[in-house]
Amino acid sequence: MVTDEQKRARKDEIVSVFISQYSRKPMAQITMTTIAQELGCNRANLVPYYPTIMAIIADAWARKVSEFCDGLIADLNAEESLDVDKYVDIVYRNYFVKSDVLRYFAVQATLVENPEVKEIVLTHMGRHAHHTALHQELLSQKLGISMIKAEIILETIHFMALGLHNSETVSVRLMPNVSDKAEEYVRRRYLRMTKNMVEMVIQESERFNNIS
Repeated sequence: MVTDEQKRARKDEIVSVFISQYSRKPMAQITMTTIAQELGCNRANLVPYYPTIMAIIADAWARKVSEFCDGLIADLNAEESLDVDKYVDIVYRNYFVKSDVLRYFAVQATLVENPEVKEIVLTHMGRHAHHTALHQELLSQKLGISMIKAEIILETIHFMALGLHNSETVSVRLMPNVSDKAEEYVRRRYLRMTKNMVEMVIQESERFNNIS
C-alpha cells in the first residue's frame, strides 16, 4: 500500500517533470504521455496521482505562484529600509530573474474557467490574495505611502510584467532567433518604466488628492 509520504513524493516527481518540460516547450505539447515517458512509466501509472493533465498543470501553477509570493515577501522583509530603486529591483528579480512565474500567471484565467480544477485554483488564489495584501502593507509602510497608492502600484506592476511576458512570447514565436541582448534590453526598459510609474504614483497629488 502506498503511504501518504510516498504519494507526495510521486506527485512531486510528476510535477517536477511537467515544470521541466514547460520550461522547454509550449504547454500544448505537454501531455500525460510525455510526462510518463520521461518518468519511464505508462500514462495509466499517473492517473492515481493526477487523473488528467489539467490537474498536473493546476498543481504546478499553485506551487510556482506560492514560491513567487513567498520569495517576494521574504525579499521585502529583508530590507530594513526601502526606496524606489530597491523596490523596483526586488520586483524585477522576482518576476524575471528568480523564477518563471509569469508563464504560470499567463494560464491562470484558463485554469479558473476549467470546472475540473476551478475549486483548487480559487483556493490557491485566496492564498495569493493574502500575500498581495502583505505586499501592499509592506510597500505602504516602507515607502510611506497610502494603502490605495500601494495597491495601484502592485496592480500596475503585475499587469506590466504580464504584458511584457506575453509580448516576449509572441516575439520569440515570430522571431525565434531574437538575441538575448535584445530581450535584455526590453526587460531593462520595463525596469525603467516601472520605476517611472512608481515615482509618478508616489508623487502625484492632484489626480490622487483623495488617496494621498
